[in-house]
Amino acid sequence: MIIMEKLSSELLKNINYSTNLIYENISRIIKSNKSIGVYGNGVYAKYIVNNLKKWSIDVDYYVVDDEYYNESADSNVIKLSSLGKYSDSILIIGFETLIGKEAFLRNKTAKVLFYAPGIEILDFEHCYINYDFISYKYILDNIDAFQQTYNALSDVLSRRVMVEYLNTCISGRSELLGLLNQDCVHDYDYDLLFSNPGNNKLVLECGAFDGKTAIELDDYLASADLNMTILALEPDSHNFNTMCDKITKKPKIKPLPFGVASKDGVLLFDQQGDSGSTIVQNAVSGKNTIQIPVKSIDSIMEEYGSVNSVLMDIEGSELDVLNGALNTIEKNMPRFAVRVYHKKDDLITIPQYFIDLKSKKYNLYLRNSQNTRGHLDLTLYAI
Repeated sequence: MIIMEKLSSELLKNINYSTNLIYENISRIIKSNKSIGVYGNGVYAKYIVNNLKKWSIDVDYYVVDDEYYNESADSNVIKLSSLGKYSDSILIIGFETLIGKEAFLRNKTAKVLFYAPGIEILDFEHCYINYDFISYKYILDNIDAFQQTYNALSDVLSRRVMVEYLNTCISGRSELLGLLNQDCVHDYDYDLLFSNPGNNKLVLECGAFDGKTAIELDDYLASADLNMTILALEPDSHNFNTMCDKITKKPKIKPLPFGVASKDGVLLFDQQGDSGSTIVQNAVSGKNTIQIPVKSIDSIMEEYGSVNSVLMDIEGSELDVLNGALNTIEKNMPRFAVRVYHKKDDLITIPQYFIDLKSKKYNLYLRNSQNTRGHLDLTLYAI
């Protein structure tokens, strides 16, 4: 008991935030009753605007730098030098940058205040507005479970990544994450996953999307002189066809047009034609909900052969799929790279799955191995 309390303090003392920037900003906007503007009219500005609608917040105007202003623009788009007439409003900075962020924001803020000295400025810069965050209270309420994950991690880097991830979720500030892997060039840490590859020749990618990861993995395996075949599972027909077009000269990638689940069957699927396609419990209103065939990892192994490694990024269905892999683990003990950020409890339940295995002992690692900084694509490796 004394040891657990000491370890718990070790985790909590590294949690540096208790409130969320996004919720603070949203609350300030709602309470103010002021008009709302967004400085910027690009992709990230639109991302902010679309997600503000979740709180029934409408944007009244957009600001662009004078050199980018077009006289034919919509009436709610103004040039920066005209901002003075909106001095009694709230302006959200709608630009995205992680490199040189502080200097960039200082420059933009100075420009704004030159033309509208009394305006209130909010920074949503690179925040995860559309995430259901892990809160500080959620961590406190589940501290023993989070602590068990923390204790089970096999290296110092994994524990640092976990702390960075939790601080990012609590605060809503994505610049806190990704600092440890800014030199990573792949979506996954293949050096870790294939550090001791063994003899089995099949790699299973669940949720292959458009083939990007399968192609970079195939290139990696070739450079490492590992003769393996990649089974790339993708049930979204649009994504599947895109992948097939991309891999025509990749004979080691075998595309399979079905999904993966805890058991074989047919499930409802929200087919969006992008990386957000996902299995659903009920038909999604206004979406292209279809039925798709699914197979378990155990069933795939029986049909195609022994599995070396499993990569899994399937929008929250990861734990369900793992429950259909027990025979595969018993026979082959494949390595796993599993995303653990889609659900609040993923960082609890998915590590717990491997911790609870009776006959097999995995070493667990956490990496934010995304090849662009600032993403929440947290991955658990079971090696």
